[in-house]
Amino acid sequence: MLKVQESALRSVFESAVSSLSQRVDKVEKIVSSIETSLQFTQTDIGELKPLHGKISKINVEINK
Repeated sequence: MLKVQESALRSVFESAVSSLSQRVDKVEKIVSSIETSLQFTQTDIGELKPLHGKISKINVEINK
């Protein structure tokens, strides 16, 4: 009887560990995707910053 309980407990524990591991893997993929997206966004913003100054100057000229 003890062996059956031990086996059942081990099975439940292994299932919980497997489920947790899968969840951690999913979170890792999501974080990696967000990180990549952020890097692209920062690059885009870096490229647009110089244009902001030019646009501001043009707006000032238009409003004169």
